[in-house]
Amino acid sequence: MTTLNVAPPGSFGTDAMIPGVLERVADDPGLTPEKGTWLASQSQQLVSRALDEPHRLTQMWEQLCELAYIAGAGILQPYRPAIEQSYQFKRENLALAVKLVSRVKNAVGIDLVGADRLPAAAEAIERFRAAVLDKWASLEDLEELLVESFPLSSADLKIVAAKSPPPQSWYDETDDLFEAES
Repeated sequence: MTTLNVAPPGSFGTDAMIPGVLERVADDPGLTPEKGTWLASQSQQLVSRALDEPHRLTQMWEQLCELAYIAGAGILQPYRPAIEQSYQFKRENLALAVKLVSRVKNAVGIDLVGADRLPAAAEAIERFRAAVLDKWASLEDLEELLVESFPLSSADLKIVAAKSPPPQSWYDETDDLFEAES
């Protein structure tokens, strides 16, 4: 039997502590070359993860939407606070990565790869907030978001329907679905 180990919402493990540790090391006036090399390496990893935050957030949202398309919006509504916490964590990670870039440059003299793309990643995270979280307060809001994000438009559905007609058994049915039961 496989067990999924899922951290509870708001619990982000050591990932939440790493940026703070890196900030303290970068601010250490007695920074040694070894610590500087470690700082640059760890900060580079943080920048790389931060650049991927918008993609991970969007991917999570798309997967949740697929679930809601199948199971209904009600299944997703209770998870709004956890989704908002995930957004906040990713936004804070990006902000810390931006701060660390200049600190690493000042402390060690190294330019971190991808640092120039951090502002665009931060903007993408904010676009997610504006497109999803700002519009979603109630179940009805979520249902509207799901309708807007459904991957097939009415025109696309008509094309699919034309290529995939219903089975003959549907036409052969004699039950009147609108007849009142006696």
